[in-house]
Amino acid sequence: MPGVLTALAGIITALTGLVAILVQTGVLGDRDKTPPSVSQAAVSPSPSSSTSATKPAGPTTPTPVVDGAATGVSDKPIARSTFTGAVVTLQDGPVTKLRDEIREYCQGRPVLVTLAGQTIEMQRMKRFDVSDWRSGKGTVHIVLNSGDAIDAKISACYFVGVNDLGEFRADFENIRSVEFVR
Repeated sequence: MPGVLTALAGIITALTGLVAILVQTGVLGDRDKTPPSVSQAAVSPSPSSSTSATKPAGPTTPTPVVDGAATGVSDKPIARSTFTGAVVTLQDGPVTKLRDEIREYCQGRPVLVTLAGQTIEMQRMKRFDVSDWRSGKGTVHIVLNSGDAIDAKISACYFVGVNDLGEFRADFENIRSVEFVR
């Protein structure tokens, strides 16, 4: 009987862990709902949301947020938008087009994690630019789907994706920019 109870407890623990992972990755639950980690990273409102009639029309510059720390609170969550691929530009110029099977190798999923502990899903990004990369850490300028921007320090291994030729892998120190195609 004690062995049966121990086995049953192990099965319940394993199933609970599996459900938690499936909810976090969006396989179970509401896929459009903003995860708590993203909604807690308040992002300053986009300058384009201004209703001033005297403001000239034209491109706007995203409002920066440093390391996920808020400089203002957005009224709405940052929307996810499924991408069909990405265009990766390397520091020395080559450009590679990838399909949607994209991830950061160390995390094994399509996210970037800041040194401040904030996870940012690539589905919430329009693009990111990499700079000052040394010893596996560097600065990224992330433009979100909302138009807001985050300047953050991250630690990452490789940016990985697939195209018709096969797997693509680039060390973040060799990446200039990644733009997500929708």
